[in-house]
Amino acid sequence: MPKFRLIKFKKAYKRRVIILFLMLIILIWALYQIKMFFLQQEIKTELAISTLLDDEISSEGYFFKKETIIKLDMDRNLKTTKLKIKNGERVSKKGIIAIVSPGLNDTLNDLELKKINHKIESLSNLNKLKFSFVSSPEQISRKIYKEIKTINSFINISRYCDVAEEKEKLFQLLSEREMISGKVKNFNETIAKLKKTREQLSAKSTNNECKEIFSEEAGIFIDHVDGFESAIDLEKEIFLSRNFLQEDHLYIKDMNKERILGKIVHDIPWYIVLDVNPEYMNRFRENNSVDISICDLSDQKIPAKIVKINELEHNVVCCCDYITKELADIRHKQIIVNFGSYRGIRIPKNSIHREKIKNESGEIKEAEGVFVLAGNEILFREIIIKYMSEDYAICEQNPDLSKLFIQNPLKFYDKIVTEGFDLYNHKIIR
Repeated sequence: MPKFRLIKFKKAYKRRVIILFLMLIILIWALYQIKMFFLQQEIKTELAISTLLDDEISSEGYFFKKETIIKLDMDRNLKTTKLKIKNGERVSKKGIIAIVSPGLNDTLNDLELKKINHKIESLSNLNKLKFSFVSSPEQISRKIYKEIKTINSFINISRYCDVAEEKEKLFQLLSEREMISGKVKNFNETIAKLKKTREQLSAKSTNNECKEIFSEEAGIFIDHVDGFESAIDLEKEIFLSRNFLQEDHLYIKDMNKERILGKIVHDIPWYIVLDVNPEYMNRFRENNSVDISICDLSDQKIPAKIVKINELEHNVVCCCDYITKELADIRHKQIIVNFGSYRGIRIPKNSIHREKIKNESGEIKEAEGVFVLAGNEILFREIIIKYMSEDYAICEQNPDLSKLFIQNPLKFYDKIVTEGFDLYNHKIIR
């Protein structure tokens, strides 16, 4: 091929490559513009609505009060004791608690009545139990297995006086598992049978009264003890280790329960020790007030004040001065700690922006707010946040306009932009 033709061919080839390259660039630019156009039109919104939020966490709660044990000073083999007040009733100082009268049959009847009353109370509580707070069937099964081991260990060491109490706990756990698993809807039929038996036993009791037992202190009478009555000195530090709180065997103390009538729970400030998940410890501040709810007594809110925080053991001590007969009989429960309630406009956290905006005076300042869609226009609305979580925030629904830069707050039923591209104030969506 002649040399001049080869040179001409190379020049034409280069020209084609350059043209193709330029066409490719133009095509990419055009595709990008098309994509950007559609992205700018893709706007997702959510209505601004009013919400009431309870800021709360769940925790294990251990209840400690000033408690006085009521003991008998006579031989129970020769005397029978008949309570004159019911479990959970208030008693005044020097008030009559029980009558001691002769007769072994009355003693046996009273012991049986006490067991029946406890079963009726346990089954009645299960009937109104809120399942959103109870343990799973697997957890209940583990507790049942542990309780059976405890009973066997007591039998092996001849501690027969404690076996009856453990059998009551086992009965409670077995009944709870039946309810959770759906085998029974309620225990009304069982409760009715127990009440009939109670009436029959009550009719057999005699009234040969001979000696009165008085209360040395005013408070609420509880007809049983659990061994923790003297375990804590409320006048001293009451921080507890996690092992102390979680070891079930501490509920059983070497005390002669045959000579104990019950206890008086005093009407003075008492304490709840919270065994807190480490990730929630930063939520607690000393001297702050909280409301505490118990899972199966959710209609009662206990006002409490945080008095001590133990970061090392992850427990928090709350002081309470409000008590009822139900609370007086509780030692350990799953509880809900409420830090406060917030009413306002709920907004997704990812919709919050900090933007430089201009007010009517021409001043420019950075403000916090959200973008809303009004017709085909994007507008910026200022917010004042009251509460922030991982996913959303609660902002004031009627903020003080003097605290706002452009005095144009978010309103009910504004369409909050949750997804959008290249958002700015007064942007027009075509």
